[in-house]
Amino acid sequence: MSLRGRLGLVGAVAALVLPAPAVAGRVHVGIAPDADPHAVAAAVERVTGHRVEVLDGLRALSVDGAPERLRRLDGVAWVEPAVVRRLAFAPTDPLVARQ
Repeated sequence: MSLRGRLGLVGAVAALVLPAPAVAGRVHVGIAPDADPHAVAAAVERVTGHRVEVLDGLRALSVDGAPERLRRLDGVAWVEPAVVRRLAFAPTDPLVARQ
């Protein structure tokens, strides 16, 4: 195997073995039951530098930011990436509406 091939193989193995860095993206942030939502929103805005969107009725926020930094804030119950989910297929069952 050539040197170039070996380096490519080492790079591929390293990419699979080494953990990926936390990447900032859109995340949802849950507010702890005993926390003040306005205080948590202000803290999240300070840390991320981005405007926070309040998710009405869910005790949660949506913001662009790195999950690891947001998990450490007081009043944060959980942080998860905001994933867009799409219907994989259309049901063919004529009685699907009754389920």
